[in-house]
Amino acid sequence: MLKFFLSSQRSNLFPSLSLLLRHSHFHSSSNVLNHNLEIAAHGRAGRIQDARKLFDQMPSRDVVSWNAIITAYWQNNDFAESRKLFDLMPLRNIVSWNSMIAACFHNGLVDEALQYFLKMPARNVASYNAVISGFVRFDRMDDAVRIFEAMPVRNVISYTAMVDGFARNGKVDKARELFDQMLEKNVVSWTVMISGYVENERFEDARKLFDEMPEKNVIAFTAMITGYCKEGRVNEARRMFDGIKQKDVVSWNAMISGYAHNGYGEEALKLHIQMVESGMKTDHATLIAVLTSCSTLALLHQGKQIHAIVTKTSICTTWRISESSSFFP
Repeated sequence: MLKFFLSSQRSNLFPSLSLLLRHSHFHSSSNVLNHNLEIAAHGRAGRIQDARKLFDQMPSRDVVSWNAIITAYWQNNDFAESRKLFDLMPLRNIVSWNSMIAACFHNGLVDEALQYFLKMPARNVASYNAVISGFVRFDRMDDAVRIFEAMPVRNVISYTAMVDGFARNGKVDKARELFDQMLEKNVVSWTVMISGYVENERFEDARKLFDEMPEKNVIAFTAMITGYCKEGRVNEARRMFDGIKQKDVVSWNAMISGYAHNGYGEEALKLHIQMVESGMKTDHATLIAVLTSCSTLALLHQGKQIHAIVTKTSICTTWRISESSSFFP
């Protein structure tokens, strides 16, 4: 009887203990996950001290915790602390190495980024893409080509980065050759190639490719607006602009600037009024475009009329009228 009692008690006790341990482990893992997310959020928001405080207070950390704080530091321009923490990591994964590569490029340390890449015990396609994109950004196309050719597996990001690099360096035909080789293209691939044509004064090629583009985004539309304006075809640019369903500040600026540089100062200012009334937030580029328009109009109008236009278009909310008047001849 006693033996039966002990046996039954044991069977009742052990499942409860096992359940308790599983619950404890789940609770601990859940806390680590939540803390990791908070560290990343603090980093993105620029609250690096809060991120570090939370990291230091964590009773247990995993590799994701370390990656989150390392990324938070370099995103907030403290590469030295990122490197220090990376060196202290008890365990690293591919994401850890990729983060340090991104950190190096973020700080202009191109050769150091390459050294991290070469030291990696294992690499994935994101590792290769990070280095290729970094080399393209810093005009190291020969290095980008070598990494691209050494890739065991390439994806749409790899090809798109190389197309962008060739186009930036004036090798548009080489960019197009690679673009045509892509088995998979996304909206970024199409946009990069179109922008490459526009930047290299090959607008007809850009227009043809734009017409072929299966899904057009605001960046592609903006590239075409810029191209039309460069050729003085402002009315066609405006039709393109009006066709954008969801405009961003860059598309507004492109059209305003296009009007200004083609001598349509008044149209530029009218469009700026529409921009402000639409609720779109202006930026420095908007201000430059509008002031260029006002400078053009200064050749046609005199003092008070210019100030009236400036006031009407809300420039006075950014610069005082007395300051903006010194911009005009």
